[in-house]
Amino acid sequence: MEQKSLNSNMSRSVYRALSILNTIGGTSKGISEISKELSISKGTIFSLMKTLEAMEFVKQDPDTEKYMLGSNILRLASQQITNLDIVQISKPFLQELSDELGEIAHLGVRDGFSALYLVKTESQKVHRMLKLYTNAGSFSPLHCTCMGKIVLASMTAEEIEEYFQGRELQQYTPKTIIDKDKLFAEIKDVHQKGYAVNLGEYEEGVYSVAVPVKDTDNRIIAGINVVIPSARMPVEKIPYYFNRLKQVADTITMSLFPR
Repeated sequence: MEQKSLNSNMSRSVYRALSILNTIGGTSKGISEISKELSISKGTIFSLMKTLEAMEFVKQDPDTEKYMLGSNILRLASQQITNLDIVQISKPFLQELSDELGEIAHLGVRDGFSALYLVKTESQKVHRMLKLYTNAGSFSPLHCTCMGKIVLASMTAEEIEEYFQGRELQQYTPKTIIDKDKLFAEIKDVHQKGYAVNLGEYEEGVYSVAVPVKDTDNRIIAGINVVIPSARMPVEKIPYYFNRLKQVADTITMSLFPR
């Protein structure tokens, strides 16, 4: 990429900075890896990366020291989210689900090693809802949210190993799963049962259930969830929420990929 000839009106520094963002994409990469891919010196990459980090266009994982896209670039991208097919298609179905259940629903996708919310719907009929600070363009961790567990289930074994490598899982509540073997079992459950649950693992008193949205090749491309106060969701009701979410997810898939 660096070897392309630059137009006389183009800025080399801007070109290189944008090349870095393109190279990182939805993954996480270190300076050496980026330097090798772009054939740019590590010193130049380091300098540009510090500028991008200061502007919040990239962020560094303190455990792996690798860089991923930051909140600023995703905030800019979120302004165009409404143009995405999956958002346009899923939003009315999620709104209908929120109105039916009287709860908050989300659509989320993988973004590096985080879950990125693309849609949030709230009931237009019920006013006793949770106050959650999630919006389109916000993120959630993978290990302690049901949307995050759907994202983990969409990853390859190698990607999951990379996620766990050198990473200390943060304990948000006494129920947060920080044991990697137990989390692997949760990921396995997503594949076997078809859904993920979060029983107060990220925020005390807040439960959620999520299911994957798949393409025609049965690959997970997104997830949808419903978020409910624990007082309104005994565990016996999980199958009910799963079935309703599964119906909505299947409808989204059929709308995205009409036969």
